[in-house]
Amino acid sequence: MLHKNFDSSKILITTPDYPPKLGGLSTFTKSIERALQSLGYEYDILVWDDIHELKSSPLSHKYKYGLHIHFFGCHYLKNSIEENINFIHGSEILFTSPNLLKRIYKKLFKRLFLASLEHSYFNFFISEFTLNKTVDQGLRLAYDRDIVFHNCIDLSRANLKIQNFHDPVINLVCVARDVAHKNLEYTYQISKVISIALNKTVQLFITKDFPSNEFVKVINISDVSDEERSDIFKKAHFNLLLSLDHSHRGFYEGFGLTVLEAASFGTPSIVSPHGGLVEACHHGETGWVLPLNDKDFSHFFSSLSSGSYQRVSKKAYEHTLLSHDESAYAHLLKRVLNE
Repeated sequence: MLHKNFDSSKILITTPDYPPKLGGLSTFTKSIERALQSLGYEYDILVWDDIHELKSSPLSHKYKYGLHIHFFGCHYLKNSIEENINFIHGSEILFTSPNLLKRIYKKLFKRLFLASLEHSYFNFFISEFTLNKTVDQGLRLAYDRDIVFHNCIDLSRANLKIQNFHDPVINLVCVARDVAHKNLEYTYQISKVISIALNKTVQLFITKDFPSNEFVKVINISDVSDEERSDIFKKAHFNLLLSLDHSHRGFYEGFGLTVLEAASFGTPSIVSPHGGLVEACHHGETGWVLPLNDKDFSHFFSSLSSGSYQRVSKKAYEHTLLSHDESAYAHLLKRVLNE
């Protein structure tokens, strides 16, 4: 569906996800919108559900710039846009799918998709890991076109609230889709290890139903509002994002947005050493990167001091405000859009 905001917009945003649909791409699209609005740029938005809709889009004129939240926009609308700017997030550049027909289609047209990226004005990758994955797929890298620009978020509600590591109950939070590479089952299992290591009850806020036990009280937060989720991040002692690299299946963690969301309240993250997570969470500075085994988790929590916890919590908050405020998108777009 084409959302026409102005009669002669020079900029077109294309995206497969848009509110009220939830997800990282919807959130990212709104960030790009706010950046354009802050600069006073006129733009239209094309929200597409599938390739057929993208191909048959009712574009009334040729746009000078296309800002593509998913790079399919630059491929299928190349005759309607002069300069294409793509934001590459993660799994979309693996050119595979659980659906057999889609998987075959993506494999057949892989070289053409990559050629569209190579002919684009700019490609912004949310992590070095995602850039390298795209190069592995066959992208001919150009350093004046292919740039790493880490995720940023809306920090208007940021508020430092460092938790007391000596609290009798430790709150853990994990906000992630219930899919295999997000590793929610292991997150639940490791919560018991954390409880035993600290000799404390753990309260796990997670986006899936799991049974509570004598060590872990589980609270399903899959249906909470954005405001409620922010409150949970604020009162959590740790954010967990223990994703796996399932690139062979078409999925991996491009960056890890919840690392920033939690840090905006001073809640440090513990992440796995997979995908772009090590770029989002700086080990020993803004959080911790741990191997996914019980022994390492047990040793970490047994040896963590209150002083170290407070230092990392404060650093996570300060780093996020300094380096990941979504206002950076406005500075980026001002430089690349010659308006």
